[in-house]
Amino acid sequence: MNKHLVALLLLVGSCSAQVMMAGIMNPQPVATPSVIQSGFCDTTAATCTVTFGQAVGAGHYLVCYAAGTGNATGVSCTMTGETITRSTGTSGCSNAAGFEGDCYLATNTAGGQTAITCTMSTGSGGRCMFAEISQPVGAHAKDAGGNAHAVTTAMSVATSAATTNANDICIAMAYTSNNGAFTGLSWTSVINSAVAGGTLLMESTIPGTTGTQTATATATAGTTNLPEGILCLKP
Repeated sequence: MNKHLVALLLLVGSCSAQVMMAGIMNPQPVATPSVIQSGFCDTTAATCTVTFGQAVGAGHYLVCYAAGTGNATGVSCTMTGETITRSTGTSGCSNAAGFEGDCYLATNTAGGQTAITCTMSTGSGGRCMFAEISQPVGAHAKDAGGNAHAVTTAMSVATSAATTNANDICIAMAYTSNNGAFTGLSWTSVINSAVAGGTLLMESTIPGTTGTQTATATATAGTTNLPEGILCLKP
């Protein structure tokens, strides 16, 4: 074989190997976002800390939902080194019509942290849950959101506006002071856990279509105070 041809083939093979290695070392974001990890905590004191199974990645979404009875002036989620903003208003996922359900969102995490702390405004007990969602390919932004409050066991929370991307990841959250798992979830369960003084629910979906997105479930019998929130995040 011509020695120049051999040299060329070796060069091409070397470049191909380098490209493949670059792909392994620097993986690209996936088109469909997903929940990487989640967790929750409860407390009878003023604060509640959730410890993660692994450090939060960079460039990800982070959703935190803190709930409590009688905390109408607000509860907060804080994380060292991260900007986590309370999601309020008609398109926000916080609701304080009865019990408090405060929702916080980080759209572009710095990464590296391993815990998040929720603080209850009245210094009484509360509950907290979080989900880390894989990095988006495009904009780091909320597409749509909403909140609701029910006085029965029927949870139903919808976005206040239509979503614009069929591949959004939508997260719905709710809290009841009654113990016992939610049933009849319309989406995939992320967290559905009884804690001291209540039950936390988080469910998620990739809708596959644009439009108003609605999550439903049924809370424990006897529930008469049910704050709910929903967020749809761009892929």
